[in-house]
Amino acid sequence: MAAESELQRADWGEPLGHAATVRGLWQAARAARLPHALLFSGPAGIGKYRAARWFTLGLYCERGVPSKDGAPCLACAPCKRVTSGSHLDVFAVDLLETPADERPEELKIGRFVRRERDSDWDGRTVDEFLALRAAEGGWRVVLVREMERANVAAQNSILKMLEEPAPNVLWILECSRKNDLLPTIASRCVQVHFERLPVETVSDTLERRGVARERARALARWSRGSPGEALRALAQREWELRELLVQALRGAVPPLVSAAAVWELDGTFEGKTAKAIERARARTTLDLALGCLRDVLLAREGTPLAELSHGDLAALELPVARSGATLRAAIDGLLALRRDVESNIDPPLLLDSAFLALAPSAAACAR
Repeated sequence: MAAESELQRADWGEPLGHAATVRGLWQAARAARLPHALLFSGPAGIGKYRAARWFTLGLYCERGVPSKDGAPCLACAPCKRVTSGSHLDVFAVDLLETPADERPEELKIGRFVRRERDSDWDGRTVDEFLALRAAEGGWRVVLVREMERANVAAQNSILKMLEEPAPNVLWILECSRKNDLLPTIASRCVQVHFERLPVETVSDTLERRGVARERARALARWSRGSPGEALRALAQREWELRELLVQALRGAVPPLVSAAAVWELDGTFEGKTAKAIERARARTTLDLALGCLRDVLLAREGTPLAELSHGDLAALELPVARSGATLRAAIDGLLALRRDVESNIDPPLLLDSAFLALAPSAAACAR
């Protein structure tokens, strides 16, 4: 239990690359200038939610709201209550706390307002939390992770609460796709934008986790400075997936052999059913293939290789890239297959079609 508690507190530690942003918000809190709602926006996987947690800790730490280069202690009773999820004045809506095989794709209204019917949630709701008085005084914080998952009904319920803010209630909405939010929600929040991290920083982070240097550098580059995306790519075996794609593009291995090898990799993919997990694997493979071909096309059109995640592939003289027409045709074919992933078409059949479309024989036929 002690080790588990230490890991839990570590997940609430200083967010890599974003400490200055959080300290600016603490300064606003010390000056009593915090708004009632903050929207933490930026690319996925860069540490926005961790920044929201760290900021929240600073509001409750016994040492007081940190100043200058200060930080929450993580050791006092309030800090421990926040990190353990037992602080009565902090309420988190976090789908990622649900096991992957049970996790819904959407945040529904039942998480925010009690619904007796058609609800997939029987726990406490945000409106029930807000109906209570502050247990320890000061702020009452509502954290919402991946706000873009909220459907329209859920967003409308949040909007009503934002329009009628309760005293000393602070909403922190974390979001990677701001365009998926109702414009009225964004307009009622003070927006705090977070940038990607330097690729070198992400690479160093992966190496400290035991990832070999060459692989760490590649994953950091492919994720374009997102530690979370790099870790996802590592878990989903994108290093090995790309090698299978390159083999198919070069004609080094028969395309259907490469396609079959995709299903033998022991990557981690989310889904409630076996078919959903298959779709997730196919989705990742097709997205990676599209990213590779897109970068080859951009390199062909003059984009510096250093600016491209997969710019190294431009030097391989791939058959599919011998003309702009064949390259665009391959990309169009992959895009059609990517759309089909969300249908009832068998995912292995989709990947067979994708690898056949990447093979040199397909490129020859397209000329």
